[in-house]
Amino acid sequence: MKSYPVTTGDNGAWTGTLIFTEDKIEALVATIKKLQIPPELAVYLYYVSSGPSDKTPTVIISPYYTGTEEAGKKIFAPFYAIGPITDTTAWLPYHNSNDGSNSFCIKGGRKPAFGVGLGQTDPATGRSVWNSHKKFLQNPEAANSVVLVEAYSMGAARSFSLSSSAYAHRDTINFHVAVLPWYNNSSFDKQALAWGSQNRDLLRSTDMLDKNSTYINFAFADPLETIYGTSLGRLKILKKRYDPFNRFGQYFSLGK
Repeated sequence: MKSYPVTTGDNGAWTGTLIFTEDKIEALVATIKKLQIPPELAVYLYYVSSGPSDKTPTVIISPYYTGTEEAGKKIFAPFYAIGPITDTTAWLPYHNSNDGSNSFCIKGGRKPAFGVGLGQTDPATGRSVWNSHKKFLQNPEAANSVVLVEAYSMGAARSFSLSSSAYAHRDTINFHVAVLPWYNNSSFDKQALAWGSQNRDLLRSTDMLDKNSTYINFAFADPLETIYGTSLGRLKILKKRYDPFNRFGQYFSLGK
């Protein structure tokens, strides 16, 4: 292994949040769809609430750009043109650049993630999911629930042949979505799971993919074919060879 020291000034990212009013949703989803994303950039769209106090539904676009603030804002110009009402973006040192994700890592609560891989984003579907999320937040139990869209460059992953690794769906999925009902009481399970499932189906209705496809870390009650794709057969063979007793089979096990 080789290591390459990086000066503090170069070791960080331009990141933060741009908050928009809900009338901008279609424009934001359309912009994500057509944006040329370089390898240095990841784009996140969030539907969240402002928290338990007033549960105001909120639309957030968040960049993560491993470069200067000036260069990041230039690439992000199409989003700025839509007109955010709040801008908290800044260049942050590496050890602080993921601070915005800390809340997702809090232990406790019930957080079943309903994942969807998309070939495209669809503005009308984005609006429908927003309306559903907004209604869901009216229940006090659902105040922390989130819908997340991730977009990043797939150029490097697609530069290798599909048979070279088990990275599923890299030739078809362009965007990853997680519909995350977040609550505390098991008595709310039925409503939460129904909401997650309904929105997963809604997103899949316009995903422009030949078959359902889901990133494993966002999967919930999905069949193995949906997660592992065309790699499933080869992975099962390797599983039998290297883990015949299924010691590592706690999550979407290949040993069944």
